[in-house]
Amino acid sequence: MIIAICDGIANTIYATGTTEEETKAKLWDLVHQFLYHANAVETAYYSPTELEDYFGCVVINTEENPAGFLRG
Repeated sequence: MIIAICDGIANTIYATGTTEEETKAKLWDLVHQFLYHANAVETAYYSPTELEDYFGCVVINTEENPAGFLRG
């Protein structure tokens, strides 16, 4: 399982999936929905690539790294 967490937003937004590409696609769709409903004028209509460049994300493969802390 892959977990992707949006790194540059105050709210915790994350997605899970079986591949990194699938997981990141889900993540940026969730981030887009959040920004749209929050009326974030500047970023609400960014493409997934623009969102990733602007906010960044942490991707964790739980099969390679099955346990640990994400943040201190």
